[in-house]
Amino acid sequence: MGIAGLVLAAAVMVSGCGSDSKPGPVKASGTMGMDGTWVSDAGADYVSFGVTNSSVLMITPRTCGGSVDNNGSSVVVRFDRCTDGNADRASGQATLSDDGTTLSVTWQSGTQETFKRQ
Repeated sequence: MGIAGLVLAAAVMVSGCGSDSKPGPVKASGTMGMDGTWVSDAGADYVSFGVTNSSVLMITPRTCGGSVDNNGSSVVVRFDRCTDGNADRASGQATLSDDGTTLSVTWQSGTQETFKRQ
Protein backbone atom coordinates (compact mmCIF):
# COMPACT_ATOMS: atom_id res chain seq x y z
CA MET A 1 0.00 0.00 0.00
CA GLY A 2 1.38 3.41 -0.97
CA ILE A 3 1.67 6.46 1.26
CA ALA A 4 -1.59 7.90 -0.09
CA GLY A 5 -3.33 4.62 0.77
CA LEU A 6 -1.89 4.66 4.28
CA VAL A 7 -3.08 8.22 4.85
CA LEU A 8 -6.54 7.31 3.56
CA ALA A 9 -6.62 4.20 5.75
CA ALA A 10 -5.71 6.30 8.79
CA ALA A 11 -8.40 8.84 8.00
CA VAL A 12 -11.01 6.10 7.66
CA MET A 13 -9.88 4.39 10.89
CA VAL A 14 -9.90 7.63 12.84
CA SER A 15 -13.11 9.06 11.42
CA GLY A 16 -15.02 5.81 11.13
CA CYS A 17 -16.31 6.65 7.67
CA GLY A 18 -15.20 6.60 4.05
CA SER A 19 -16.32 10.04 2.90
CA ASP A 20 -14.48 11.60 -0.02
CA SER A 21 -14.97 15.15 1.22
CA LYS A 22 -12.00 17.06 2.61
CA PRO A 23 -12.48 18.09 6.22
CA GLY A 24 -12.44 21.79 6.91
CA PRO A 25 -11.68 23.46 10.20
CA VAL A 26 -13.96 22.07 12.87
CA LYS A 27 -14.90 24.17 15.87
CA ALA A 28 -14.68 21.26 18.30
CA SER A 29 -13.79 22.33 21.80
CA GLY A 30 -11.64 19.26 22.49
CA THR A 31 -9.40 19.44 19.44
CA MET A 32 -9.63 23.15 18.64
CA GLY A 33 -10.30 22.50 14.93
CA MET A 34 -7.59 19.84 14.52
CA ASP A 35 -9.94 17.05 13.35
CA GLY A 36 -8.72 15.58 10.07
CA THR A 37 -5.63 14.07 8.49
CA TRP A 38 -2.23 15.78 8.82
CA VAL A 39 1.07 15.09 7.01
CA SER A 40 4.64 16.32 7.26
CA ASP A 41 7.52 15.30 5.04
CA ALA A 42 9.97 18.07 5.90
CA GLY A 43 12.20 15.96 8.13
CA ALA A 44 13.85 12.58 7.79
CA ASP A 45 10.53 10.81 8.37
CA TYR A 46 7.25 11.12 6.49
CA VAL A 47 4.79 11.57 9.36
CA SER A 48 1.02 11.32 9.07
CA PHE A 49 -1.69 11.18 11.68
CA GLY A 50 -5.42 11.58 11.99
CA VAL A 51 -7.43 13.35 14.68
CA THR A 52 -11.08 12.87 15.50
CA ASN A 53 -12.78 14.14 18.64
CA SER A 54 -10.05 13.62 21.24
CA SER A 55 -8.35 10.56 19.68
CA VAL A 56 -5.25 10.58 17.50
CA LEU A 57 -3.67 7.80 15.42
CA MET A 58 -0.22 8.00 13.78
CA ILE A 59 0.49 5.44 11.06
CA THR A 60 3.91 6.50 9.83
CA PRO A 61 6.76 6.10 10.61
CA ARG A 62 5.30 3.84 13.30
CA THR A 63 1.82 3.01 14.52
CA CYS A 64 0.81 4.89 17.66
CA GLY A 65 -2.46 5.74 19.35
CA GLY A 66 -3.12 8.54 21.74
CA SER A 67 -5.16 11.57 22.61
CA VAL A 68 -5.55 15.28 22.06
CA ASP A 69 -5.98 17.18 25.32
CA ASN A 70 -7.29 20.74 25.47
CA ASN A 71 -6.92 22.32 28.89
CA GLY A 72 -8.38 25.63 27.74
CA SER A 73 -5.10 27.47 27.26
CA SER A 74 -3.18 24.91 25.19
CA VAL A 75 -3.63 21.77 23.12
CA VAL A 76 -1.36 18.78 23.74
CA VAL A 77 -0.97 15.82 21.38
CA ARG A 78 0.02 12.62 23.23
CA PHE A 79 1.04 9.36 21.57
CA ASP A 80 1.17 6.91 24.45
CA ARG A 81 0.66 3.58 22.71
CA CYS A 82 3.34 3.02 20.04
CA THR A 83 3.70 -0.54 18.75
CA ASP A 84 7.51 -0.34 18.85
CA GLY A 85 7.80 1.52 22.18
CA ASN A 86 9.39 4.58 20.53
CA ALA A 87 8.76 7.84 22.38
CA ASP A 88 10.22 10.42 19.93
CA ARG A 89 6.83 12.02 19.53
CA ALA A 90 5.30 11.06 22.87
CA SER A 91 3.92 14.50 23.69
CA GLY A 92 3.82 17.87 21.99
CA GLN A 93 2.28 21.33 22.24
CA ALA A 94 0.07 21.93 19.17
CA THR A 95 -0.83 25.22 17.51
CA LEU A 96 -3.32 25.43 14.64
CA SER A 97 -2.92 28.21 12.05
CA ASP A 98 -5.66 30.84 11.84
CA ASP A 99 -6.88 29.43 8.50
CA GLY A 100 -6.83 25.82 9.80
CA THR A 101 -4.49 24.50 7.07
CA THR A 102 -1.27 24.01 9.06
CA LEU A 103 -0.53 22.58 12.46
CA SER A 104 2.72 23.23 14.32
CA VAL A 105 3.75 20.80 17.03
CA THR A 106 6.65 21.37 19.40
CA TRP A 107 7.53 17.93 20.77
CA GLN A 108 8.82 17.45 24.31
CA SER A 109 12.32 16.98 22.84
CA GLY A 110 12.20 20.59 21.57
CA THR A 111 11.88 19.53 17.92
CA GLN A 112 9.21 21.44 16.01
CA GLU A 113 7.29 19.98 13.06
CA THR A 114 4.77 21.62 10.78
CA PHE A 115 1.95 19.51 9.33
CA LYS A 116 -0.43 20.27 6.48
CA ARG A 117 -4.09 19.32 6.47
CA GLN A 118 -4.98 16.73 3.83
